[in-house]
Amino acid sequence: MRKLAIGRIICLIIALVLIYTAYSFGASAYRFKENFQEWIVARPMETTIDLSQPGKVSVPFHQTCSISHGELIVLDCNIKDEAGNVPDGLLTGLSASITFTDAEGNEVDSRELVHLGVHPQNGRIIRNVTGDIILADIPTFRTGDYTATIIIEDGVTALADYPQMIYARYQLCGCEQIPVYTLGFVSFVIGTIGLIVMLSVVPGLIRFGVWQNVASESVSLSQ
Repeated sequence: MRKLAIGRIICLIIALVLIYTAYSFGASAYRFKENFQEWIVARPMETTIDLSQPGKVSVPFHQTCSISHGELIVLDCNIKDEAGNVPDGLLTGLSASITFTDAEGNEVDSRELVHLGVHPQNGRIIRNVTGDIILADIPTFRTGDYTATIIIEDGVTALADYPQMIYARYQLCGCEQIPVYTLGFVSFVIGTIGLIVMLSVVPGLIRFGVWQNVASESVSLSQ
């Protein structure tokens, strides 16, 4: 006589659910790690500019990270002194600002563009690169598309003969990867439990499938 092996079936379902859950956590960890690697090199905004004379330029600002410590507006200009460093007081006399607006045209933030040196004025953690000319330290916006408008009222004539590019980058310290390790650990633990349960039920499934044999009972009926 045969009947369904309820315990074996339940263990199989539990094992499959655990393995699928482990896969989901692992996939999330992988996607988050990929996002972090993209954020490290991402430039939400990038455009050529001429800070040597008055002018105005508007460029798209594409925000993909909302968990950074903030963002930096950086000037890329290959102007160095005899020691190979950015000259002190390079941007003295510059009067310029950058304003950010959302898709509806509402102002989100506005900052003056000045040479902040090695660290931003508010002291937040940054990933500084030697030779960076940091012009502004802005907060992290919600993900989405914005417009950055740069207005130059008074330029710096010393920059006239040098190509210039201004761009934004995220301030990331590495702690943003904590979810990667957390999700990865949870995936490993759940996956290990799922495999143990699966290995305990597989031999029975191979031998008997979802059925189990039950010995027939002889029943004597009293007359």
